[in-house]
Amino acid sequence: MTNARVTGSLKLLVAALLYAPIARVEAAGSSHQTYAETVGKSKVTLRFNHAPCERDAVIETPLYVEISGKRKQTFTLKPDGEPAACSGLTHLIQQDDFNFDGYPDFAVALDFRSGNSSNSFRVFIYQPKTGGFAPAPELSQLTRDFMGMFEVDAEKKRLIATSRAGCCAQMRGEYSVHGSKPTEELLEVVTYNRDTEPCTMEIQRTERGHATKVTRSTCGEP
Repeated sequence: MTNARVTGSLKLLVAALLYAPIARVEAAGSSHQTYAETVGKSKVTLRFNHAPCERDAVIETPLYVEISGKRKQTFTLKPDGEPAACSGLTHLIQQDDFNFDGYPDFAVALDFRSGNSSNSFRVFIYQPKTGGFAPAPELSQLTRDFMGMFEVDAEKKRLIATSRAGCCAQMRGEYSVHGSKPTEELLEVVTYNRDTEPCTMEIQRTERGHATKVTRSTCGEP
């Protein structure tokens, strides 16, 4: 090996040792955090300034959602209180086919304004005609009215939302979805009265507008 080749190899080795650690330190120490995830054929990138979280000055610190794919879109999400992003970005995105049209949609955890201080989400529905995503405020509201993100029952084509109030009340809703609008198909509210002997359980069930009420003299699962 010639002296020129040896010198060139040493320069490359020194450059790798010097600059690679600096890049990692800068990324780790930066207060501006970025996280990206693929949703269908689009790339969803979250950007967040973490610095206010460290100063306990986090009210309404915005979370930026950038979408690149067939269309480029940017949304600015303002939390109501402490941002969920203060605890990191990697867990914020949930994706599934929320309206059962065969295309993946996504939701972003934003704050803690859901039931029992759970995450509330902002939901975005894929638009096949434009190749972009549109906010779905009514689906987002479901995550605030209940306890966080709903579940997707792909077989029944229903969204399942649940909530709990302390020890003695539970709520469960099933929703069909048309476009980006949920329609209540079933709502079940279970209330326990533990002051009676034996404990009683009241089930109020509303299915497609028809209400029924059942009282049981045992507090087993409904």
